[in-house]
Amino acid sequence: MKKRTTENVLPRRLLAVLLGALLILVGVLTVLFAAETSYAYCYLLGAGLAVLGIVRLVKYYVDKKHGLGWLLDAVGGVALLVVAALFVLSPKFIISLLPYILGLTLVAAGVGALLSRNRLGSVVLPILTIVLGVVFLFNPFEAGVVFTRIFGVALTILGIVRVISAIVSDPKKSAPVEEPDDGIRELEYREISDK
Repeated sequence: MKKRTTENVLPRRLLAVLLGALLILVGVLTVLFAAETSYAYCYLLGAGLAVLGIVRLVKYYVDKKHGLGWLLDAVGGVALLVVAALFVLSPKFIISLLPYILGLTLVAAGVGALLSRNRLGSVVLPILTIVLGVVFLFNPFEAGVVFTRIFGVALTILGIVRVISAIVSDPKKSAPVEEPDDGIRELEYREISDK
């Protein structure tokens, strides 16, 4: 079993600090500029969906097999490209839909949780979930901005936790890293006599 050494832990620690700092920066920018960062998230998500769509289309054309599974790759790739175009070309439309989708999801989840509860103490959270969903449905713009800011605060907190844990962690107490399993097992054989 290979043990982690300080040489390979330090670059990981530096990477963790840099990732944490990046999360803090993105979180603070999201809190300060909620509306603008919503557009940036739409563009980034659209770009990611476009890449996935292109990968599926390339996979379809490279495989040269044209069964139902490969046809689904082509259809899925085109669908991802259409959705990506919607995110990139019409982010305002996407942003306006998100609070409604989130509101309906919260109301449905709250009602489902409420119907499955039988104690008074377990009723509070589903009711709060329903109320939050209704707020999103009837005040979507403000709720969307608040949701974006909460997302920014969560990113900031996640970044702070990453930076602190990277700085505080002790490389000498790192967990051992196991060698990858190559699937080969060594067995010990011994003869059994018929006595």
